[in-house]
Amino acid sequence: MLVLKCLEMSSLGQLKMILPDRAYAFFSHTHKAQKENMPLLDKILEERVSLFDYELIVGDDGKRLLAFGKFAGRAGLIDFLHGLGQRYLSLGYSTPFLSLGQSHMYPSLAAAKAAVIAVGEEIATFGLPSGISPIVFIFTGDGNVSQGAQEIFKLLPHTFVEAEKLPEISAVDYYAHPEHYNPVFHERIAPYASVIVNCMYWERRFPRLLSIDHLKQLMKNGCPLVGISDITCDVGGSIEFVDKSTSIERPFFRYNPSTNSYHDDMEALDVIEKAGGSFHLVRCDVGQSIDDMSYSELEVGADDADNLDRIIDTLTSLAKDHDGDPNARKETEISLEIGKVNGCRTDDTMDKGGPKVLILGAGRVCRPAAEFLASSPNTFACGANDNNACQVHVIVASLYQKDSEETVDGIKNATATQLDVTDTERLSDLVSQVEVVVSLLPASCHASIARLKKHMVTASYVDESMSKLSQAAECAGVTILCEMGLDPGIDHMMAMKMIDEAHARQGKIKAFTSFCGGLPSPAAANNPLAYKFSWSPAGAIRAGKNPAVFKFLGEIIHVDGNTLFDSAKRLRLPELPAFALEHLPNRNSLIYGELYGISKEASTVYRATLRYEGFCEIMAILSKIGWFDAVDHPLLQGNNHPTYRSFLHELLNFNNISTTATNDEASGGHDDDLISRLLILGHCKEKEIAIKTVKTIKFLGLNEETRIPKDCSSAFDVICQRMEQKMAYEDNEQDMVLLHHEIEVEYADGRPKEKHQATLLEFGKVEDGRSTTAMALTVGIPAAIGAQLLLQNKVQRKGVIRPLEPEVYIPALEILESSGIKLMERVQT
Repeated sequence: MLVLKCLEMSSLGQLKMILPDRAYAFFSHTHKAQKENMPLLDKILEERVSLFDYELIVGDDGKRLLAFGKFAGRAGLIDFLHGLGQRYLSLGYSTPFLSLGQSHMYPSLAAAKAAVIAVGEEIATFGLPSGISPIVFIFTGDGNVSQGAQEIFKLLPHTFVEAEKLPEISAVDYYAHPEHYNPVFHERIAPYASVIVNCMYWERRFPRLLSIDHLKQLMKNGCPLVGISDITCDVGGSIEFVDKSTSIERPFFRYNPSTNSYHDDMEALDVIEKAGGSFHLVRCDVGQSIDDMSYSELEVGADDADNLDRIIDTLTSLAKDHDGDPNARKETEISLEIGKVNGCRTDDTMDKGGPKVLILGAGRVCRPAAEFLASSPNTFACGANDNNACQVHVIVASLYQKDSEETVDGIKNATATQLDVTDTERLSDLVSQVEVVVSLLPASCHASIARLKKHMVTASYVDESMSKLSQAAECAGVTILCEMGLDPGIDHMMAMKMIDEAHARQGKIKAFTSFCGGLPSPAAANNPLAYKFSWSPAGAIRAGKNPAVFKFLGEIIHVDGNTLFDSAKRLRLPELPAFALEHLPNRNSLIYGELYGISKEASTVYRATLRYEGFCEIMAILSKIGWFDAVDHPLLQGNNHPTYRSFLHELLNFNNISTTATNDEASGGHDDDLISRLLILGHCKEKEIAIKTVKTIKFLGLNEETRIPKDCSSAFDVICQRMEQKMAYEDNEQDMVLLHHEIEVEYADGRPKEKHQATLLEFGKVEDGRSTTAMALTVGIPAAIGAQLLLQNKVQRKGVIRPLEPEVYIPALEILESSGIKLMERVQT
């Protein structure tokens, strides 16, 4: 059991700071008479000190004027998420939480939130291990501490579920006579919790939230609880077994309810390092479930025999501690053996003949890549008498064996294997036995893989860490082909084909424009916004409000993120007359002028994101109304939240409008009121747009006479929760990818100007009962094509490269078209 305990503000180490006959103002935590804080109160009385306790300063209404509760909640949950990643790793699961630091490591709250958002985006894109999903967080209390903790939690992909409503009881009677009540938390809620974030107010006269006996029974019954973030500072309080505080240096301890024993996370590796020893990981096998044993084998060394003996004695004692209860499942077994230990085993899947490609990661993109490579034609150098050796063999490696097996199911010449990429020795062993590595892991993992000096393909952008490896890769004769997906990827290849062909005809590029979007198919675009979210709406909305810069007719144009939706323009494509589209600028277009070598000749360089027409206009209006305001709203504090309709009226600032209409028959008049208000406030310039906006508001349920959930503290929370509920893909709905380039070519010899266009349109597919998204196809297949080109030695350039050279993009585009992903090209003069 992983436990984070809030650091006590009034620790004994502070007593010497109390000087006689002084006046102090701080949070003392003494008014609840907790025994661990009484020495501080004694010291204050002894030294004749005047104490102004912030916690007891209240206004005329009796409410506290000063509180750090929200910050305690924010910091507490950030620290706990950091520890949760470490705890899951010790259980055999690698999660995005590993990249999160402790709260004190960030220079500001904004920086800490940005780190949590990055974790959330990684979860939304790649998911969490099936063995631990879903992770259920339980929040107790509804005060500032709980609100602060939930504020951080809501930056992650999540769904709030209302607990079963408890029988209506009198809160006044509970606080007056707590002895009349028995706790039910351990029966009704805790059995389903993965994490409990404890923020509740508690005094010793109240029943405990969880007792030691409660926890023992929960764990005996197979409760999935892995950790508790206790931000209450109530030692031995509402959670009985939390009997001590933690420190910044050691913010966690582990608790074994079976033996009622505590461990300060001091395990084998900590013992070795603290004693000045060294270790070498020889073998590591991670069990695929909580019931499977994980096994690791270490070589341990020390400067002298005495020090090594001390380390062995400590490890032996640690092993005995874990074996204290013969009836309990052993979490760790340590066997000690002095002498030479065999090296890491070789996976027998590597014994298969023929060229081999290792794909790291088993997400949605992986299967199209694996299917393509495993069916590649016999075009590889091999023995004339061994046709099978000419086939590409694909190894799909994932942290979870089950995910790998599901990915390769039914694919000939494909093998599944388990791999934790942080196990550098096992990773190096696998990589050494293949010709090419395709990394579909998060971008942060690529550099460590690239350092193994093997041909490699990724669909990720080239970041600074990868750029620094280019010279080393070039010296090693290795090609690291990055940005080989859709965007980036196919967009690069289409652009360079068009630009190089124009230059070959002695033409000059006057304008380059590019449009790309992942959209629902027309049949799935069945809501007023004509859009569906495949990940967190919060992340998608934030991404749609990034500032942008581009060049238009020689002028550098900057677009502020707050007005990005207002900058959208319509787009009509002759090849796709049925699609009514619009575009908005996509971040920094200028860098593409440099990449494509046209920055000096092109007066226009513009890249944009595509949406169906009307999306940006309505999103801009929703933003003006205030729905994207992430600041806590006064009406959404406490328990008595308003209805959606009342909150909408508050945002529109009209209190004279009747709110009595509560059914469909009576809602027409209210629609007219909303339309008029949008026009009066200037949010909409035309009545037609106001009508569309009201339809969107109604579709999202933002005018319903139901109360807003308690977990929403801002307008942004409300609309994100509604979008997540109303705008998700159904199981039978397909997505669509649309990529469109246009270049204007000018000739010095008087030939007429030309406009060249290239368009890619791809829809998600269902084959043999298996659904594949268009996004997975257009990212996975280009990455696989890159691996095939490296296998065939068709890419001679070494180092870290993008698909900008003819030796890459010419064969890649040809293979892409032969695979069914076709480009439509046309020329206008």
